[in-house]
Amino acid sequence: MFPGFKSPVLEDRFDNLANVVARVEVSEQSVGTKVFIVNNDTLANLPEDFNAVKNSAVFLEDLKKAQTIWHYGEQRTLIVLDKQEKTQEQERYEELRALADKIVKEANKYKLEEISLEHVSYLTPIQQAHLIAGLHLTNYAFERKGLVDGEGLKTEYVQIKRVVIVQKDHPGFDTQAKFVMDSVRYTIFTREINNERANIATTLHLVELCKKIAKKNSKISIEVILGEELVQKGLNSLYGVGKGSSSPPALVVLNYKGNPTNPEDIYAVVGKGVCFDTGGYNIKPTGGIENMYLDKCGAGSVIGTVRGVAELDLKINLVAAVCLVENSISSTAQKPLDIVRTYKGFTVEIGNTDAEGRLILCDGLSWVQKHYKPHTVFDICTLTGAIIVALGYDYAGLFSNDDALVSDLRDQGKRAGEELWRMPISTEARKLLKSKYASTNNMGAGGALQPGSSVAAAFLELFIEKDVKWAHIDIAGTAGITQRDYPNRPAGATGWGTLLLLNYYQSKQQQ
Repeated sequence: MFPGFKSPVLEDRFDNLANVVARVEVSEQSVGTKVFIVNNDTLANLPEDFNAVKNSAVFLEDLKKAQTIWHYGEQRTLIVLDKQEKTQEQERYEELRALADKIVKEANKYKLEEISLEHVSYLTPIQQAHLIAGLHLTNYAFERKGLVDGEGLKTEYVQIKRVVIVQKDHPGFDTQAKFVMDSVRYTIFTREINNERANIATTLHLVELCKKIAKKNSKISIEVILGEELVQKGLNSLYGVGKGSSSPPALVVLNYKGNPTNPEDIYAVVGKGVCFDTGGYNIKPTGGIENMYLDKCGAGSVIGTVRGVAELDLKINLVAAVCLVENSISSTAQKPLDIVRTYKGFTVEIGNTDAEGRLILCDGLSWVQKHYKPHTVFDICTLTGAIIVALGYDYAGLFSNDDALVSDLRDQGKRAGEELWRMPISTEARKLLKSKYASTNNMGAGGALQPGSSVAAAFLELFIEKDVKWAHIDIAGTAGITQRDYPNRPAGATGWGTLLLLNYYQSKQQQ
C-alpha cells in the first residue's frame, strides 16, 4: 500500500452508508429538474405547457421508441414513458429498475444533482421502492481521479444527490419497501470493496475492514487466522495459494448472532477473496490478467452481506467467512504438481496453479462446517471463465445438492434482480478430478474441452459434509462488467450477490 493512501472503505465517510446513495424525500413540492413519469393513461395529464408536444404524433412515436425525451419549455424537463409491459410482480419490479437506469443516465448527461419524480402516484409504495433502488444502483460511480491536500482521496460516488418523490398524501413505505431501498446501500459498499485495486485492497486491508465491521456491531464476533498460523491450524490448501506473496493469506470468520433464542439455527457463507490473481506459475496472459483485482468479488459480497445483515438487524445466525490470498509468483510460490493436504485431510495434486479459488474455498468450507455446524452453507466466487461461456453476464451459475434450496435461491435472486441458473454436477465431471498420486486433482483431466464450471463444483462438493445443504454460486460473469454498462450495473464491479444473499437471509429470519 502506498504511504498516506487509504481506501475510502476504511474512512469515516463509509461509516454511514447514507453517504453513498442519493437522499430520498417525499414532498408535495418539487426541487431541481422535474422528471415526469407517465404511462399511456396519464400522458394526457401532463401540464398545459406540454400541450404542443403531447398531441404530436412525432413526439409520441419518439417517446415510445426511446422511453425518455427532454422537453425544453420554461424549464428543462425529462419525460419518461413507463410502458408497463410486465404484469408478473417480480418482472414488474425489474422493469421499474430498468426505467430508473434510463432516468439516471439522462440526468447524468446534464450533471443534475437534484431531481423530482412527478406523476408517480399510480405506483404503489413497493413499486416506488424498486424504482428508487434502481436509481441508487445506476447512480454510483467508482472514481479515484485526484488527491486533494489535507483531504486525502477525492471521490464522487453519486451524481444525483437528492431525489424527491412528489406526491400528495403519500401512504408511506412499509417494512419491505424500506428494506428494498436500504439493502442496495450494501451493494454499493460491496462495489467499493471490489473496485479497489490490488495495491490498496490487500489481504491485510480486507482483514482490517472486517475487524472494523465487527467492532461496530456487538452481535458480531471475529476470528482471524493469518499467515503461518494457517499451517498450524491445518489450513494448508488456503495457505499454499497465498504463500508466494508478501501479502499474507488469511481466513476471517465473522460470526453474527441475530437469533440467540435458537442458537443451532445457523447459516454460513464463504467468499473467495483473491486480491489479485496472476494465475501463479500457470500465469495468465495479457488480456486476461489486467482485471484480476476483481477476483476478490466473492469475498466482497460476503463482507457487504454480513454488514447488511447486522445493520438491518435481521433475526438470523450467520457465519460469514472470507478466504483472502494473493496468487503471486515468487521463489516461495506453489508449483504445478505440488501435493497439499487440505483441512479435511484429503490430498490435492495441483494440476494448475490458476485453479486456485477452489483450493482456498475448500479449506474455508471445511473450517466453517467443523467449528460452527451450519445446516446450510453457500460459497460465492468468481471461479471459472467457463461459466461466462455458458451463461454470459446476466446469470450466475448455481450448483447445489438440494432441489428445494435451488428453488428458494432462484426465487430470491429474481426478487433481488440477481438471477441464477442451475447447472449440473455430472458423474463425468467427478471422474475428471481423479489423480494418480493424490486424493484428487484441482484441475479436470479433460483439457480445454472439459466442463470447467461443473468440474470446479465437483471439487468443492467433496468438502461438503453429510446432511449439510450446500449451494455453490459462480459469479465470474456477473461480478465485474468491464466492457460496457448493463442496466443498474455500471462498468466495473457490480456488487453482484449481496442483494441475493440479503433477500435470502431476510426471508429466513426468525420473526
